[in-house]
Amino acid sequence: DTLGNLRISTDYTFTTADSSVLVITSISNIDTFNHTAQVNAIVNSTGPVNTVDVKHGIDPMMGAAATVENQGNMGSMMGSYSFIIHDITTCDTNYAVLLITDGLGNTKSSDTVAFIVVCPAPVNTGINQVGAGNVFIVPNPLSDGATIHGTGTVYVIDLLGRILLELKVSGQASFSKGDLLPGTYFFRFNKNGEVRKIIIQ
Repeated sequence: DTLGNLRISTDYTFTTADSSVLVITSISNIDTFNHTAQVNAIVNSTGPVNTVDVKHGIDPMMGAAATVENQGNMGSMMGSYSFIIHDITTCDTNYAVLLITDGLGNTKSSDTVAFIVVCPAPVNTGINQVGAGNVFIVPNPLSDGATIHGTGTVYVIDLLGRILLELKVSGQASFSKGDLLPGTYFFRFNKNGEVRKIIIQ
């Protein structure tokens, strides 16, 4: 992971119950400067494919505001493919789904996957605290609890982009790991604010 650089991760790998038809296997090369990402997928379709689209946005329900990018592939498709998507939203959780439409107008879709895009901002990754400006979390890594210094709403997010907790902070607040399992998490301050990587031991 390289927070504060051009990407949060070189590769997000996903698992699904059925990988035999259409599945997004990973999101890679997340570039916050050019607002692009690479969607890697497995497509198994023996019939004619009229269109291949990647639909993405910050709404997991893929509402009207979602972006649809046609990849322009025709004919039958079987194998691994990579698609580039544009205009991804930084400082937020993004969602992507792959769709193929056949000659009769039938559409198949993959599972919707989530990936976090972090603002390219300097981050102090010292062992005892994570923070910049007036926002700090100590200690880090943490084994039980931590103290959050700052003001606003803190969202605790896992590596799949799911918001697990929402905390209100006014100056200082205590954080307890509770039922969170050991691993890497992200603390996002306010809707489009700074993001901190936290390790729970």
